[in-house]
Amino acid sequence: MKTLTWIICAGVALTILSACEKKEAVTQCATPTLNPQTATGHAGEQITVTIETKTLGASLSWTDDNSTPIPNGPHTIKASKGDALTVFGRTLRAMAFKTGLDNSGVVTGTYVGQ
Repeated sequence: MKTLTWIICAGVALTILSACEKKEAVTQCATPTLNPQTATGHAGEQITVTIETKTLGASLSWTDDNSTPIPNGPHTIKASKGDALTVFGRTLRAMAFKTGLDNSGVVTGTYVGQ
């Protein structure tokens, strides 16, 4: 009976170790989400868009002038979630960044002005 118990314990230990080995290191910030990602309104009217990344401790950068966002650009949110104010008729682009990680991909939101 002791041998069977030892075999079961060894099997459980190997399963736990195997699961731990499969965890991959995070090397890049998660691409942010936009809420809303698309909307339609009166041209020139303001809209608030919430930007959020799942990377804890990351900051966000966004643009709405057809340029690509860069870390520490003119519109930076020093948190992993925040609001961007833009207007209908513009395209908003956002990315996440954090020291020690690669920058995220860029997400695009379209806000059609009528």
